[in-house]
Amino acid sequence: SVVGSALGNCAHAVLAVSGGLDSMVLLSAAARLPARARRNVVVATFDHGTGKAAGRAAAMVARQASRLGFLCVTGRAATIGTREEEWRRGRWDFLRQVAAKRDSCVVTAHTLDDQIETVFMRILRDAGPRGLAGLYAESEIVRPFLDISHRTIANSAELHRVVFVQDPSNYDRKHLRNRIRLDILPSIVKRNPVSPDELLSVAGSAAAMPRSPEELAGHVGLAGGRGGGRGLPRAGAAGTDRRRARRRW
Repeated sequence: SVVGSALGNCAHAVLAVSGGLDSMVLLSAAARLPARARRNVVVATFDHGTGKAAGRAAAMVARQASRLGFLCVTGRAATIGTREEEWRRGRWDFLRQVAAKRDSCVVTAHTLDDQIETVFMRILRDAGPRGLAGLYAESEIVRPFLDISHRTIANSAELHRVVFVQDPSNYDRKHLRNRIRLDILPSIVKRNPVSPDELLSVAGSAAAMPRSPEELAGHVGLAGGRGGGRGLPRAGAAGTDRRRARRRW
């Protein structure tokens, strides 16, 4: 399975499980792995403190994880945020702390749909190449579902009778990602059905670009010198010093 293959690269793994459909399918898939692979898996869930729904989701994850034989670590926000970025920061601080204590990989249930939404958001924000790579950017986070659509994950949930909760905040259009997912992207796809593929192509190209000024210099042939490397003529190289290259990133 894709989850088994992904976890095979981790000595220990922390599954980030919110209680939503995608992450509960991740938990279900991990539960079907051989006992040897499951032994080094811990589940982590985070209550953002935004209301009863968030508390119920965290409690449900803890129950399901225990039923499936996993240790579950639950965190709760110290302060109640109102913006997606605040929620994300609190959640990731918690996940990294749990992973650091166990020297583990963090494994998330991000799907192909999440990548498409992320790239579109980065375009709106005029991101550079690293931002446009979205979830394809080099990272220590393990994302086994990144090439799988949400619809396919939903089919798996139905097949395996996966229990999950709907987060009401996912339908609140005051959040940009929700507007993109619910309104903007569906409208664009109606007019241009290949637009998701075009966004993924942009992300793939951005991810393949050099990651640092040093790599950029090597990529364009500036790393050569008196040893016979392919350096640019001085006039051509004058505008490509490290400081200017760094500004581009």
